[in-house]
Formats: sequence, structure tokens, C-alpha cells
Amino acid sequence: MNTDRMDTSAVYALFEELKQSLTEMASFLKGRSEQQTIDLSKIEELFERMNTLSKQEVFSPKQIRVLEEILTKSIVTGLGTAFEKRDEWDTEKRETLQAIEAKIDEIGKESRTVIRKEHILSLDFKNSKTVISLCSMGLVLLFSLGGNFWQMRQNGQLSDNDLKYRYIKMYGEVNQEKLMNLETLFTYQRDEQQIALIREQVETYERLVKEQAEKTERARLNTSQANELQKQAESIKQRK
Repeated sequence: MNTDRMDTSAVYALFEELKQSLTEMASFLKGRSEQQTIDLSKIEELFERMNTLSKQEVFSPKQIRVLEEILTKSIVTGLGTAFEKRDEWDTEKRETLQAIEAKIDEIGKESRTVIRKEHILSLDFKNSKTVISLCSMGLVLLFSLGGNFWQMRQNGQLSDNDLKYRYIKMYGEVNQEKLMNLETLFTYQRDEQQIALIREQVETYERLVKEQAEKTERARLNTSQANELQKQAESIKQRK
């Protein structure tokens, strides 16, 4: 424990003992004259300990609460009475009492003061664990970015191959020259404008083919329905 801090139980015991001694002394003074001798050795000892306490720079929160609760006005009043009745108590002890009162006021203000705490985060690159962790995170991030880039290239290549296949299917046949032109356009001398034009042509062709197939299917169904109606009409005629 820091030497500037006193244990709470010690502070409590000190002021309880002082309070008891003052009570006994007050009772003694009431029943005796000022000429009689009073044994102040015990209070002298307590005063020395209180004098040391009054010079203390730092108090813990528990000590502040104990001091505020135990060191009441009755103790200060009792000390003042003792000073008035005992001339042999010198000025130093009066100053000790004043120092204690001032210390109580000071720590009371400090206990109501809001302390701002700042937290600073620092990285110690001399620590091998820190360096290993940072390097590992950097490698994982690098591999992740590389994997994403490779996946994007693969997806782009698959999309190009699909478009080339649909383009060739649109014409129905392809020769060596057309294949070379496609490879040059998509790979060696990539032209995004021409690729967009090819994509538009292929999509338009596929849409027209789909519409034609739907019309043909509807015509077939209409023809089938017409034939069915014709058969039903012939069947009715035969019944007559």
C-alpha cells in the first residue's frame, strides 16, 4: 500500500479513540478545579498522530467518508474547551487543530470535484505478440483482397465466354476468321464499346426469337382448337 494512504480502519480507530479521550477529559474537568493535574499523555499521543495525518497529501475515497463522519463538530468543540482550560497546551497544538479543520474542508471540496480521466491507447512494437498479430492481420487482408480481385476476373471471363457463345449461336455458324476477331475484341485489343454493341445485338435477337416462338405456339394452339371444333361439328352432323 502507498505510504501516503492510511488504512480506513486505522483512521476510524484514531478518531474514535480521540473522541473517547475527549469525553473522559470533559467529564473530568467538570468535577475538578483547574489547579488539579490532568493526565494528557494519551491525548498528546493522539495529537501527534493527528498532526501527522493533517500533513497527509492524498486521501482515499473511503478515508474521506470516514473523516467526514467521525471528525464531527463535537470533537473540535471538545478540543477547544481543553485548550481554554489547560494553559500548558501550547500554540502548536492549536495550529494542529486548525490544520486538521483546514484539511477536512480541503478534502471535502476534493471529494465533490469531478475528475476527468483520459485513456490513451498505445501500441508496443517491441512486443513480439503485437508484431505477429499485426503482420497476421495484414497478410489476411492482403490475401482477401487478392482473392476478391481474382474472383472478379474469373466472373468477367465467364461472362465474356457466355456472350461469345450466344453471339456465335445467333449466326448459326462461325469460321476461323470470326473466332480470331472475337478473341482480339475480347482479349488482345479489348474494345468495351464493340462488346456492348455485340451484347445489345445478341439480347435483341434472343428477345425476337422468344417472341416468335410464343407466337408460333399460340398459332399451333389456335389451329389445334380449330381442328377440335371442326371434329365436334362433324360429329353432330352424323348424329342427325
